[in-house]
Parts: sequence; structure tokens; C-alpha cells
Amino acid sequence: MKRYHPSRKHIYQILLLLVLLGSSIGTITQTKQAHADSPNLVQNGGFEDGLTPWYDFGGTAQTSSSVTHSGKGALVMGTGQQGAGQSLTLDPNTIYSFSGWGKTTGTGEYAQITLRIVDGSGGQVDYQMPFTLSDWTRQARTITTPATISSAIIYILKNAGSGYFYADDVFVGKGRDAEAWPFATESIWNTPIGSNATYTSVPFQLESAYIYDGEPLVSTDANAPQRAAYTAGSTGANDFGQCNLDPAQGSVGISQGSLQLPDSFILDNWTRNPNFTPNNASGIIQGDGRTMAQFQPTTRCTTGGPIFGYRTTDLDLYGAGIGGGHYGSGLSSTGGGIKPGELIGPGSIGHALQLDFWLEKNASKNPSFRWPADRADYGAETNYCSQDPCKSNPAAFASFKPGSLLAITPSTTPESLGIKTAAGLKIFHALQDYGGYIVDDTGWYFQGLGADYGVDAEMQSKYGYGFNTSSSATGGALDWYNDLNSIFSKLQVIDNNSPTTIGGGGTPRVAPAPDFATTPPPAPVALDRTHWKITSSLNNADANKVLDNNANTYWNSGQAQSSGQDIIVDLGASQTFNQISLDATADFARFPQGYEVDVSNDQTNWTQVFGGGGSGTSPSLGTFPAQTARYVKIQLTGGSISNQSWSVGELNLYTSANDVALNRSGWTVSANGTAGGTSPQLAIDGNATTGWTSAQGQSNHNAFQIDLGSTHTFRKLVLDDSSFPDNYPRGYLIFVSNTPNSWGNVVAACDNCTSDAVQSYTFPAQTDRYITIQETQTNTHPWSIGELTIYS
Repeated sequence: MKRYHPSRKHIYQILLLLVLLGSSIGTITQTKQAHADSPNLVQNGGFEDGLTPWYDFGGTAQTSSSVTHSGKGALVMGTGQQGAGQSLTLDPNTIYSFSGWGKTTGTGEYAQITLRIVDGSGGQVDYQMPFTLSDWTRQARTITTPATISSAIIYILKNAGSGYFYADDVFVGKGRDAEAWPFATESIWNTPIGSNATYTSVPFQLESAYIYDGEPLVSTDANAPQRAAYTAGSTGANDFGQCNLDPAQGSVGISQGSLQLPDSFILDNWTRNPNFTPNNASGIIQGDGRTMAQFQPTTRCTTGGPIFGYRTTDLDLYGAGIGGGHYGSGLSSTGGGIKPGELIGPGSIGHALQLDFWLEKNASKNPSFRWPADRADYGAETNYCSQDPCKSNPAAFASFKPGSLLAITPSTTPESLGIKTAAGLKIFHALQDYGGYIVDDTGWYFQGLGADYGVDAEMQSKYGYGFNTSSSATGGALDWYNDLNSIFSKLQVIDNNSPTTIGGGGTPRVAPAPDFATTPPPAPVALDRTHWKITSSLNNADANKVLDNNANTYWNSGQAQSSGQDIIVDLGASQTFNQISLDATADFARFPQGYEVDVSNDQTNWTQVFGGGGSGTSPSLGTFPAQTARYVKIQLTGGSISNQSWSVGELNLYTSANDVALNRSGWTVSANGTAGGTSPQLAIDGNATTGWTSAQGQSNHNAFQIDLGSTHTFRKLVLDDSSFPDNYPRGYLIFVSNTPNSWGNVVAACDNCTSDAVQSYTFPAQTDRYITIQETQTNTHPWSIGELTIYS
């Protein structure tokens, strides 16, 4: 988990040296384009050219060619305290992204990458990115520069210790970062309040304390390992984690598949102390740089061990960002959360916030949630509005519930509220310009705002007090409490917030979120559904509605959700995929609340690859390691808390942009012997039940050739023999060539092949036109290919 260290004596000694020597660093402008869009203002941020022009303040910083995140170089700092830096030229009043990758070795090591900006009057802000994990992880900030800039310097610093710190791919450029400021401009989190917003006052009761609802966020490397995920369990009234349960002894919850997770990422039990609301709604950004897995509440107990928590829908960091880890509403774990840097710099918060209230006292239960929420918290039907003030006057609270968008009216000014603190002013403007969504129930004597764990320590360092505050606080912390109390007392419900009028519609109060600083990573690619067949255990007559390209027509189970209900997809032939989407947005209250995804090549032997909960207001998205299979089963693992049935409007499978099947329409296939009733063309017809079969038993005389029609780049070949279980090839070589009469080079081989129904071979990328598969073993059975697929 990211932790800030506000007091680091040796680090700040180096910082002092940097300030004293700042004039000798020089001004660096862009020389190396590290990203596709915004130029990287950090020169040699990838350390491909040694240390030039970084200034080495410890005298021992070096570059490594053996340990890198990308390319041929990375910065390495040894056991002593060390620092390196360079100056930047930044424009005033401009939004910038600041990011970098880092990893440590040894125990208890601490390092940071920091962007220091000094304004024209000498005011200084340090945007710190601390690194303590021994795996490559990414951190990012989105900042706004002040109206005048005296200097801007980027530092990479390490404390003295027994280990090393590696840094790579350091970037500063114009625009926002998807990790630090996620989701599309038109997302609910990034859409400002509009001029047509309808404000409704609700007499909700404020408690005497405010806390941050911690939201751990970690960004993984593309090579991060897959680690198991299990549901959470309760072990005591004040201890809600799994860390005192030993997975080696089988004390784990229900399997939820796996996900990429840094082995050194640890997250302690989520407890009631100190924040009393153990949500720990986490976001774990996967190695593709855009998919985020979400859990609540989250625990990771041991290095390299499983992660515990209730897994919800995955999200695309560049998408709408609605569904997610807050089980009290079904809203995103990280959308609307206050990010590091947002409360300490000169810029405003450019998104809606996440709000928690004591809903037993204040929330309506008729109904108990509203869009964009797709659920209420457990026990809502009996607990909401069970205490005063709601209990005595429920009609006054009809619009106050999970999913409600609250905002401050345009006529209210910070001066009229007597706002004293810089952080309070930021919260005021965020709630007036963008509002805040009720995402969870505190169930206790306080209000909460969703925030990254690092925000609290940043406030301690900048202001001398932390985020959590109460009426008994003193000094600046009491001013912070009074500011929050004044701000929250002016919140009203935007009653006309809807999918078509986010924020109430009309002219936005402020400009929309800026573009991302860099081109988003490639999006997953949807598989062709032409040959798919769907069956369902209930209401099978309507099952094909999930493939009709119309999300507004949907299959419905017709019965309350219960374990074992399923939908099975026959893809017609084996295909490679790593993500599933179940869209129930047209019937959003009937999303699958708990399901698993299983794959098979024979409909008998199934393997679970994913498990988790769905979403109603965004498609339910599940990501897993790439699978090559013909059959996919979506099976419910439990019932709905409100006894709802189950709906699916559209079902899609996706593959990585690096794992896309080549279009076969221009291919010509041939063989040197074909059995009657079969044809080489049947091996590429999209139907694995038809295929090509050799004219004789298997021998090294049998060969099958594919002419792609023109040169293509490819790196994987898949043979599906699931409909011909005895006719799999016992051994073969795969040749590639650009000459029709030459088999060319061998790129893959199989000797004494196993009887797998689907055989997949990956090799270094080839750019060729002709592919030949030659048998190398003998067998009395002929050789068959039900379906042959080649991937880019």
C-alpha cells in the first residue's frame, strides 16, 4: 500500500542541497518524445542515454541495463542516501501529468520521485510519489501550476539503507493522467453541474466528525504475476479481515479467479479503527494500463499471497467509470476519490466527490437507491430511515439515498460560509462545480469522503493536521472541521440528475475535464459473434437476445437469482479471449449480483477463470488470463439480496489488442491428401464440427498449407480438434515463408503431442504469407483440423 513519510531527515538534506544548487542544473526542455501525444518535458526520462542531463547529488547514482521497466536503461541508486534531479520549464495555470515507475530492493526501503514547484512569491509545493514496493509499480499525479512560476525541479531521492531503488519512464506533460484523474470526460465523475440543475433541500443530520474513506490504489506492471482472489470473511466485531486466517489451511472464501498483483503489495485487515468504516474499496490497475479490478473490503495479508475482498465489475480507466467496489451503491472504487496532490496545490479539484453518510438516519428506502447507483447497502430495506430525523418525516428524505448527487447552490459563496482553510476551499468548489455522489453508509457518528490513503499524510505535511477531524479538534484541525461542517450543511440533492442529464443538464458551470496527456493503451477487441450459439438454463427461447446487437432487448431468467442458473456460449470453434462483458443496463436492477465464468473445450471439463459481482448501470466486466476455448459458461453463484431475476442485454467476449485473430476471408488452404467428404476449406469455416481430414493415417508425408493472400504479422497458431478427439496430430513442425514453393523457417514444433482438444503455439512475431504444418509422427488415425486460427 502506498504510504507517505512526511518526516525524512536525510531526504530533506538532499532537497536543501538541490535548492542551493538549483541554478547549476540548468533549464531542460523537451528533447525525447517518450509518449505519443504530449511531449515529455523530462529529458532522458527513460534513462536510455545514461544519466545525462540528470544532476547526481549523491555522486553514486548510475544507470542499469539489467533491471529496467522498459527499454535498455533505468536509474539505480545504491545503499547510501542519493538524489538526482533536473529543472523543467512549465507554463503557468496549466494542467500537467506527472508519473514514473519505481521499485526497491531490501527491507524497509523508501524512495520518492518528487516534482517541486515554486511560485513567483516563493510558495512551494512538493508533489511526492513514494515508492516502497519491491515490484515495478507506477504512480501518477495530475497537477495545476500556479499563476506565476519561479522554478520547477524534478527529483529522484532515496534514503540510506541496505537496498537499492530503480526508477524508469519518468514523465511530465500537459494533460491529465488516467490513474490520477480517471475516466472519460463525459463520465458522471467528470461532468460539471449544469445550469438546468434542480436543487432539492433535505433536512439530513450531520454528525460531529469527518473522516476519509480510504481507497487503496496500485498500478501493476505488464509482467506482474497472476495471484488468486477470494471473497472476504468476518472474524470479529472490530476485525473484518482475513489476515488471521491461514490460506495454507484452506481458510479462504469463494474463488474469484485471479488478477495481476505486485507480490510486495500488502494491505492490512480493514478494521473499525481508526476510521470506523472498513470499506477499503480498492482499485488494482492491471498490466494493460487501462483495466482496473475492484474489491471491497480489501485485504492482502502475505507477500505473494492471495487477495481477499468482494470482487466487483472491472472498469476501463478511459471509460464511463460508473460501476465498482462500493457495495453500498455499486459505484466505482476510485471515481470521485480525492487523489494525492489535489488538496495541497493551487489547482481546483476537477471532478465530483464520493460522499458517505449515516444512512439509517437520513436515507429513503422507498426506493432505497437511485441512478447511477444500482443497489443499496445490505439491510437497507429495514435499516434505512429507521432513526430520526428520517423516521419522523420520511417524505422529506425521498430524494436522499445511495446514488444521489448532492451539490451546493450557485448563490452560495465561500465568504458567506466563512471558509478558512485552503483544503476547505477546494472541497467547497468541487461540491459546487461537480457535486458529490452518495456511495456508502458510514453507519456511525461521522461523514466520510472517499480519498487515497496518501492524502491524509500530505495534509499532515502541508498543513500540520490530517484529514480526519471532529468538533473536539483544536487549531487548524478545528478550522478544517468547521469548514467541512459549513460546506456539508449547504448540500442539496440534484433531483434531475439522470443518464441523459448528468449534473442536471444545461450549460456546465466549469470547463470539462481536459484530454489525457498520452494516447490510451490499446483497447480490448471484441470477438466476432457470427457463429456463436447461446443456451440458457431458464427461458432458453429468449437466449439469442444477448447476441442481437441491441442492449435494449434482453434475456431475462424469469425467476429470482439463485446459484447454478447459467448461460452457455458455444463459440463454434476455439477462440482466444481474456475478458467478458454482460450488459444489463436496460434492466439495471436485474444485473447478476454474483457469478463465475467457466471455460471448456468439450462441455464436460470446465475451468473457472473469473468470479465476482456485476453492475447494473455499467456493463459487468470480468478480466482473466487469456484463455483459448470453445465453450463459455456464465453461472450464478448466489441469489439477489432483493430477490430480483437476472437479465443480460448483450454478451461479448474480448481479446487483447495483441491477441487478435487474423481475418480469414482472403485465405487459400490446401493439403497433399484429403479424405472424402472433407475439405481443407472446412478448417477455416468458423465451425469446429466440420473440418479437414487427411486421406491416410498420420505420417511425415502429410502437410497442410495456408496462403494468407498477402504478408501478415502473426505470433500464434491454434488448432481446434475438439470434434475429432482421436485425430489430433501426434507431432508436427510449423514453417513460415514468403515463397509459395519454399516451406521456409521452422518457428514452432510439437513432438509426441498430447491429446488436448485445442493446441496453441506461440512463437516470436513473424511477417510472412505462407504457413505450412508438416506432420512428423506416425499413427493409424488420420489427421484432422476442425478449425485453424492465426493470431497477430
